[in-house]
Amino acid sequence: MMKRLMLTLALIGLLLPAALAQTEKPTIAILFLDDISIFERASNGILDMLQAYKLINLAERAELEEGQDLFGEKLNIIWRSAGNDLPTANIMVEEALDRDPQALLTVSTSVTQIAVNATRDLDDPPAILFSVVSVPYGSGIADAPCIKPAHVAGTGPVRDYLDYLSVVQMQNPDIRVIGSFEAAAEPPSVASVRAITEAADALGLSLVVEAVNEISDLPLATQALLDKGAEAIVASVGPTVHRGMTTIVNETVDYGVPVYAPVPIQVYVGATIAVGFDGLYEQGVIGARMLIAFLNGDLNPGDIRVAEVLAQTVAINYDTAAEQGIDIADAIAERAAFWVADGEASARPPEDLPAMTLEERMAFDAAYLESLRCTPEMIAEQQAALDAAEG
Repeated sequence: MMKRLMLTLALIGLLLPAALAQTEKPTIAILFLDDISIFERASNGILDMLQAYKLINLAERAELEEGQDLFGEKLNIIWRSAGNDLPTANIMVEEALDRDPQALLTVSTSVTQIAVNATRDLDDPPAILFSVVSVPYGSGIADAPCIKPAHVAGTGPVRDYLDYLSVVQMQNPDIRVIGSFEAAAEPPSVASVRAITEAADALGLSLVVEAVNEISDLPLATQALLDKGAEAIVASVGPTVHRGMTTIVNETVDYGVPVYAPVPIQVYVGATIAVGFDGLYEQGVIGARMLIAFLNGDLNPGDIRVAEVLAQTVAINYDTAAEQGIDIADAIAERAAFWVADGEASARPPEDLPAMTLEERMAFDAAYLESLRCTPEMIAEQQAALDAAEG
């Protein structure tokens, strides 16, 4: 079966330009919660894939990178960002659906929730293919990897919170109290704090949490954590904390309290040490892989499981550490994939698609998607687990 699928995809690759020329151009929507650096790296992965498959050219890519919708030679693309504003995100999804797209590629948990809820009861919904969704389960997107609406598929990062807090202990073996922030309106933040709580309990750490709603809340919230004895700030996932990282760091410098972040690139905006998922480019690639296969008629979203990707990386900002009077532990320094020192950032590992022909790429992508296929046994096992959890 796999050989036949690969041969079919290779043939489609040869015929793709002619086929697209003979059919009506597909319309798709690629929708972001925000244009912060997390989503920018995912968008690079998406655009690299579309370009590799010759669905967009260099000039069309430049239009998209400027934030413009594209009426291209082979694709019409609705390209939007909600500016980290949920009411705007609702309008963004509604306007995209009004243009009758074949598929939506949604980047972030919040935008995906909105899109799934808006299409759940439609007779013929567009495919919802998601990327960078850290809370796919229990959020209305999916119940389990294979238990989800038939028009929904996607990928999300897996974070190892025990590893995250183990690095905190590695830096300070005597630490007892850590502090974090929760933004109740952000599902990733709520889920992240829950995971931090579980990891802290497992490691014998006490956790204090302050609620925040927007960036302007962070100075007082940080001070409150310090007043409650937090010996380290362990940031949660979510746009508010991500965008406010510099504010958090500025509040801690005079106290010598390190700030840990769950997204490695946050060392670029001041986090002392970051430990977390660093496969955001890959998330974009996987989302685009699903989108392209769907447009080619080779993917039924309901047939595959949610792709969960673990890619844990450590990064360090030595300049922040110096300001805080902190010496980075050797064991952490040895794990660092990149760092900031003396105002200069070390080179990050390159993010690019592996070099291969279009036919080779199609075969590789087909094999990847086949590996995600749900079997009846998987579905039955996951449904049984859900039924048992409901009591």
